Amino acid sequence: MHARLPIALMAAGLIALNATCAFAQQEPAKPATPATQTHEPKPGSEFPKRVKKSLFATKDLRGEQAPKIEFGTWLNAKPDTKDKVILIDLWATWCPPCRALIPELAGWQEKFKDDLVIIGLSDEKPAKVLEFFKKDTLKYAMAVDEKGTTKKLLDISGIPHVLIIGTDNVVRWQGFPGSPEDRLTEEVVKKIIDADKARRAEEAATKAKKETPAATPPAKPAERPATTPETMPATPPASPPK
Repeated sequence: MHARLPIALMAAGLIALNATCAFAQQEPAKPATPATQTHEPKPGSEFPKRVKKSLFATKDLRGEQAPKIEFGTWLNAKPDTKDKVILIDLWATWCPPCRALIPELAGWQEKFKDDLVIIGLSDEKPAKVLEFFKKDTLKYAMAVDEKGTTKKLLDISGIPHVLIIGTDNVVRWQGFPGSPEDRLTEEVVKKIIDADKARRAEEAATKAKKETPAATPPAKPAERPATTPETMPATPPASPPK
């Protein structure tokens, strides 16, 4: 009977050990420390990338300063382009794709009116263009350059041909709006507007930082000169006792 006692004790120890191991396995693991999140640029803060495509024009101005555009005669009020992105549509009344684009342009002008100015530019006679719009009102700025100065400057071989110019006068989009490689959509227009705003905000912040004067450190108190025999006041000689 006494011989069985150690065996019973060993069995009890094994049971306790197994229970401890089972408890350790069931204990939930500690959550992993989350990885440090990196700051991603906000959507729309970058201009559309340059796409390889047929421009139907000899001169590619994308990423370059826009030349001076000759608008000739305005058929309605000359728009205020200050601090606004400019979309110029070179078109003609006889061109079916040009006519199909007009409702889209009118919609974009209404939707982005605070940030975008759309200008239709034809090389036809003013009367011809006004006759075309007699059944509908002009919903965006319209001009006529009978000399076709801009068309000749870019050597345009097909219309409609669109230029989108940022507030820094850099051409951000150019080409045929219906291009299968790079179709001009509302999303593209909005992306250009947002990127232009972001660029202006960054420039304003940089300028303000440069113009802010650096803080002047407080002046240090004047140090008291050390007392030396040379600087100590002279002690008058003691009077002899009377």
